[in-house]
Amino acid sequence: MKNEIIVKLFGKEYCLMTDETKEYTEKLVKDLNQRLAQLMNSKTMMSQQDAVALIALEAYEELTKLRESGEDIRDKVKAYADEAEAQRAKAEKATAKVTALEERVNQLEREVKLRTKLSAEKQNAGDMVSQDIQKALHGTNAPYNAMRNPNNRNFR
Repeated sequence: MKNEIIVKLFGKEYCLMTDETKEYTEKLVKDLNQRLAQLMNSKTMMSQQDAVALIALEAYEELTKLRESGEDIRDKVKAYADEAEAQRAKAEKATAKVTALEERVNQLEREVKLRTKLSAEKQNAGDMVSQDIQKALHGTNAPYNAMRNPNNRNFR
C-alpha cells in the first residue's frame, strides 16, 4: 500500500509516494539532511548541489558494492547447494550399496546354514545306508569291516 509522505529534504518540501512507513522515510530524510550538513560544514567552498552530487555518488557506490556482495553471496549459496546435492547423491549411492551388501551377506549366511544342514543330513544318511547294508548282508549290527576281518571269530 502506497503512503503519501511530505518531507523536507535540503530545506525544500517534497511529496513522496512510498511503500515504506512514515517513520522509516522520515528517518532516511533526517540521516540524509545530517550527512549534507556535515559535508557542507567540512568543505566551506562546497555548494549544496556539489554536496548532493557527492552524497549521491557515495550512496550509489555503496549500493553497487552491496549488489556485488549480494551476487557473491548468491554464487556461494548456489555452490554450497550444488555441493550438498552432490554429497546427497553420493550418500544415496553409498546407502544403496550398503543395502545390497547387507542383502548379499544375509543370502550367504542362509546358504552356509543350508549347506551345513545338508552336510549333516548327508553324513547321517550315509551312516544310515551303511548300517542298512550291513544288516541286509549279515543280519547284524556289526560294522562292515568287522564282518570282513578273517581273524574275527564271530563272523566266519
